[in-house]
Amino acid sequence: YIFDEPVNCSKITIQTGHPHRFFWGVAFGHAEISYDGVNFEYVAEFDKYNKVIINNITKPVKAVKIICHGPGEGRSITLQPLKIE
Repeated sequence: YIFDEPVNCSKITIQTGHPHRFFWGVAFGHAEISYDGVNFEYVAEFDKYNKVIINNITKPVKAVKIICHGPGEGRSITLQPLKIE
């Protein structure tokens, strides 16, 4: 995800998979954030619910990246809208 303008927030939740079933989520992966849109920092691994919660954001975020480490449940994933607080 790349934002047109950096976003001021304190928390971002990345949820993958179908909203009503546990299908097509990122089973093996992690998230990274960037404050300038170029340099990314590791945040956390996806949990067993195919989710990453980014806390302790210190400045406006320009981009969020999802990195997959291995195979999931199929050949595709579903990305839900970011929850930005």
